[in-house]
Amino acid sequence: MLKLSLHASAPRSASPQNRIGGLDVAYDKLAARADYKAVMWTAGLGEQAPVQLLNYPRWSASIWDLLVRVICLGMSRKEEIWPASIPNRRSGPYMLHLSALVEHWPDGLDTRRAVVGTAYVQMCTTRRNYRATFQDDILGEWVTPVFRHTPDALTPWDLLTRAFGWAATGGPELPPRPDLYKPIPVPMGSDSYVNLDTVSEPARTGCYRWLNKQAIDTVEVPDIEGPCVTEAQFVTFLQKAV
Repeated sequence: MLKLSLHASAPRSASPQNRIGGLDVAYDKLAARADYKAVMWTAGLGEQAPVQLLNYPRWSASIWDLLVRVICLGMSRKEEIWPASIPNRRSGPYMLHLSALVEHWPDGLDTRRAVVGTAYVQMCTTRRNYRATFQDDILGEWVTPVFRHTPDALTPWDLLTRAFGWAATGGPELPPRPDLYKPIPVPMGSDSYVNLDTVSEPARTGCYRWLNKQAIDTVEVPDIEGPCVTEAQFVTFLQKAV
């Protein structure tokens, strides 16, 4: 399960007292193309109707790509940032700070949770101008350019999704859905192998973590430079690793 907590503060000041929203995301179907179910709540508004994100390719993009698509579905029942454009107004509501903390609970137990992503949206010296920083524990950090957000009524979820759009595409829209990551296996004798050094992130680090949890060692294969796993093992990782 993924748990996102939303706070009206800088990340270092996040606490239960300034928590203004939350999102719980769990598997409905665990597979290489997984189905997710999610529940989102907002302070003052309560819990929204559950949503589903279907047929999403695992280990193919940042954790933020998955979460923001779920948030968009929760807000508008569309896998897109909506409305696409907002008039540039001189006045209106704004937020000084908005931060999000994402935790991974692999078996639902509090004792095994780990932070896998953070986001921080901060208003610049000009009101309603913002800059955001997103962090993914595998893919690292990226920062948006300064962007302007001037809605009639500001919601923190909308501000967060638009900030991600600016980080991912340079504008207030989502990138295309990622394709399912499929490495090119190398036939060798009666089996085929995947060279982990050639696997793209986040699948590479995800696979190493899964191998470690399963106590599976990589192997050395003649004529392949780098640690390898069998193609069957890599497919199992894509389908079952959590």
